Amino acid sequence: MHRSRNINVRPIMLVAMLFLMLSLAACSSGGDEEPDTDSGQSSPTPVAVAGDDVPTLLVVHSYHPTYSWSQGLYHGMLEGLADYGYSTHAKTINIVYFWMDTKTASPEEFSALGLQAQEYARKINPDIIVVTDNNAIDHVLDTWPADDDTPFVFIGLNDEVSDHEMANNPNVTGVLERIHATQTLEWIQMVLPESNHVMFLSDDSPSTNAVIDLDGYKFNETPEITTEFRITSDYDAWQAAVQEANAEYDVIVVGINQTVHNSDGSRVDPLTLMTWTVENSEVPVIGVWDLVVLDGGLGGAVISGDTQGYM
Repeated sequence: MHRSRNINVRPIMLVAMLFLMLSLAACSSGGDEEPDTDSGQSSPTPVAVAGDDVPTLLVVHSYHPTYSWSQGLYHGMLEGLADYGYSTHAKTINIVYFWMDTKTASPEEFSALGLQAQEYARKINPDIIVVTDNNAIDHVLDTWPADDDTPFVFIGLNDEVSDHEMANNPNVTGVLERIHATQTLEWIQMVLPESNHVMFLSDDSPSTNAVIDLDGYKFNETPEITTEFRITSDYDAWQAAVQEANAEYDVIVVGINQTVHNSDGSRVDPLTLMTWTVENSEVPVIGVWDLVVLDGGLGGAVISGDTQGYM
């Protein structure tokens, strides 16, 4: 089960706080609509307009509606809201989505995408803004004007709150995203007891680097297991790492596989990447995020977007 933490309120109270925020604006939410997978980079997607007399929730996603992690956040969030009586089907809330699609954008474009999201937020004037994952947190929440008291909820923060401008904002609360490093090693010891040499293979992305900086050391706190890291967004280097693992390692732990590129700069589809990895690895391939398992990994002590979104 995913363990989340937050600031200002305990995790079990996060949905209750969101409920309170919405109640102050007037009414109830949830719903089970499918995200608009046709919406492109930095495109807002309204879902069910209830009316002007109910609160409006703007959800700014770092990624794209076709990304399985974002789909998990989407469904988990709607389920959590529905448990507190909020439903777009019941027309008790307006929910609007803005997809930054940063997995297919260059880091140099993130600031501009964040500004677009902020401009859209000011245009629709929502009662609450939810920002999901580090890129939206960094480029929407952290740069939000200090004199604007719009309530924010963040989801999926990979590093520490103290690293962000929003740390002292009294109108912010949220859920931290933490991989289960120790539990992953325990899982390996239980399921693959002969394994003691682990390769952690992940793309070279802001999310990966934040996770490694914060929790990477935990992968070497179990005396019986040694973990070494291979961080790359180059497809050739990724393939070479898998071949290296075949010769020298017992297990591959795949972290994030979303920003790997071919030599011509084109992005490797994550499912294609995982399929190649599983088919060409002679050792077990496990994950720390459920999307790796969904794409063919053996298993693991994973965290899920559904749980993050629900919290």
